[in-house]
Amino acid sequence: MRRRSISNSLLAAAAAAALLAPASASASSGAHCDRIAAPNGSDSATGTEAAPLRSAQRLVDSLTSGQTGCLRSGSYDQSVTVRRAGITVRPYPGERATLKGRLWIAQGADSVTFEGLKLDGRNSGELPSPTVNADDATFRHNDVTNDHTAICFVVGSSESWGRARRTVIESNRISRCGVMPAQNHDHGIYVEAADDTRIVGNWIYDNADRGVQLYPDAQRTTVTGNVIDGNGQGVIFSGEGTTSNDNTVEGNVITNSQIRFNIESYYPSGTPLGQRNTATRNCVANPKRTDAGPGGIDLREGGFTASANVTADPAFSDRAGKDFRLTPGSRCRRVMGSYAEAVPGTEGLGAMRRGRALRISVRPRVVRRGAKTLFTGRADLRRVRKGSRVKVLIKTAGSKRYRTVGSARVKANGRFAIRRRVRPRGRTIRVMAAASSRARSKTLNVRVRR
Repeated sequence: MRRRSISNSLLAAAAAAALLAPASASASSGAHCDRIAAPNGSDSATGTEAAPLRSAQRLVDSLTSGQTGCLRSGSYDQSVTVRRAGITVRPYPGERATLKGRLWIAQGADSVTFEGLKLDGRNSGELPSPTVNADDATFRHNDVTNDHTAICFVVGSSESWGRARRTVIESNRISRCGVMPAQNHDHGIYVEAADDTRIVGNWIYDNADRGVQLYPDAQRTTVTGNVIDGNGQGVIFSGEGTTSNDNTVEGNVITNSQIRFNIESYYPSGTPLGQRNTATRNCVANPKRTDAGPGGIDLREGGFTASANVTADPAFSDRAGKDFRLTPGSRCRRVMGSYAEAVPGTEGLGAMRRGRALRISVRPRVVRRGAKTLFTGRADLRRVRKGSRVKVLIKTAGSKRYRTVGSARVKANGRFAIRRRVRPRGRTIRVMAAASSRARSKTLNVRVRR
């Protein structure tokens, strides 16, 4: 169970490699880029579009809180240590970039975001990558791997490197992590010493051991909307001395574990059982290990409860081609909600930005004045969280403003519904749903009759 320890000397060397930040300079063009690096740049340059930096490390060190650093197309082959809080690193608009080496977000570098990158964590020390020892780190729409050489994500440290709080791992592809043949040590996501981690909307597949390991001190983790397929095992609740509590695994497809079970637990002698850990409304199937049932949920060690899970073939679009979208006839679609057709990783970033955060429909199609009307819709859970309140707004003929007719909270599958009586003037109304200024549906034109 225990991961291989991180070498103190290697971590110290990574910290010593950090460079001093240069004076501020903004990119002359290139939207949302305060500093730019390019493979043909120079680390003595200013970081503008005309004079880009060369290395990803120098780019990171040049940023101040609230700034974004952009990588031009190409591969940046070095390990990167982040010690600056509040920064964002992403590709230059319309381009693709690879960070090849260990990525470490050190203690104190809070509110750091990495988005839209290929993160190839191969490094000479075979250390985990990305490693998070700070608060409020976000990884979104990245392709994460290390070609079967080590653990990928490690969130928090049970030693002195730093506990991680509120890490978000969202809409990434996390694959081919961990040494083969499997050693029972190497996982796709290892939540070690962390609070309130959110693992949402990822495809986590073909990793040596666990897709997601909650051990030994993972508190209040949310795992939802993920496809976790073809790993050594799927998800584990566990502990050693301490234990992981209040973790929720809900609305995922967890299938085809190669060595053990899709959902399981482990508590060695002397370790208390986990408390209030739940696995609910997941779609599961495990033809390799049916001794815990066809869904591969092993409750024998205790420490978690399982309810309302669906055992079914997920009917992926193309599992062999690593396309884990669910086909229209899949029985798993009802647990995945808006994630059923979402594409994570760098490939899905553009589609996510173009798509609508909310959709709305009205029944009946022709509203009768004074009658109850049902407004239903679906939220993209990558952009509107479960439990968020969605307002339904209408604008009647002759009115300059929308008015709110009601609101509802978004359910775990992304759906919301409001039934209200409406008495609009005129023969048509305009209907819209909104969760925030940026999360709005298209406007519907709806006929009204007396």
